[in-house]
Amino acid sequence: MSTTPFELRYSIYESALDRLKEKYFSDMETYKTRTDNTFDTDLNLSPPVFPSVEDAIREAEQIYRFVQTK
Repeated sequence: MSTTPFELRYSIYESALDRLKEKYFSDMETYKTRTDNTFDTDLNLSPPVFPSVEDAIREAEQIYRFVQTK
């Protein structure tokens, strides 16, 4: 059974979102470690922002372009 274009696009989107979420959770761990172990109140660290749908679409487009050109 072959994959439909819709299923392929959705699979690429899911892969992109998974990649962004992995980066987010990794960045969040780093953020928590740095803020928990820091007594310097002048350190202005911003927490990472959870990826938006638009971020996932941009990432998926980048993956798709890579697959198409290689």
